[in-house]
Amino acid sequence: MDQPPNAALHGEELVRVLVVDDHSLISETLRHVLTEEEGFHVDLAITAKDALEQITDNDKYGVVLLDYDMPDSKGLSLLEKLIAANQGGVALFTGVAGYPIIQKALEMGASGYVPKTTSLRNLKNIIRIIASGETYIPFEFVQKVNNFGKTPFDLKPRELLILNLLGEGLQNKEIGASLDLEETIVKMCVRSICVKLSVRNRTQAVIAGRKSGLL
Repeated sequence: MDQPPNAALHGEELVRVLVVDDHSLISETLRHVLTEEEGFHVDLAITAKDALEQITDNDKYGVVLLDYDMPDSKGLSLLEKLIAANQGGVALFTGVAGYPIIQKALEMGASGYVPKTTSLRNLKNIIRIIASGETYIPFEFVQKVNNFGKTPFDLKPRELLILNLLGEGLQNKEIGASLDLEETIVKMCVRSICVKLSVRNRTQAVIAGRKSGLL
């Protein structure tokens, strides 16, 4: 490693960042922008296995930006593993996860949610906020959560979360593993969701959820 993890540059502590994303264009762009100015050291990981190995080999990162939709890890299971391995400092960096999933991630100990629509200029400040030990949540996300109770479908929090995971393409077994639920309970929740949305199956439930703004 070229620089020690706590090197101070121009009065600012060096922030070590790990970007976990299988889209090389995004991750390479982030590394280029962040390392343009002194104060950031950026490593990249394109798989869950690579991310865990880099944390083990390079010690704790100040910030880990995790894309929710990784090819070799479903749901929030990778988030949990990275939080444990890195001892915190892991934020979801995604444009696909619905806000119930993001809320669940925060409950699991995520250090924030950073939308991929965030400007690169603001991203530098957000990373420093997370590196300082704070949790970053966009104001728009807070507004959405506060307004969500107005849904007419009377979905329970667990059902809403499962509906969002259905929208991500996860099967019942994968949802159960992600939420630490028995597969039979997941099946019951899916049936309940279908009844409340007045649809016949999970595919129609996802379509109805998107039309209704639940996903």
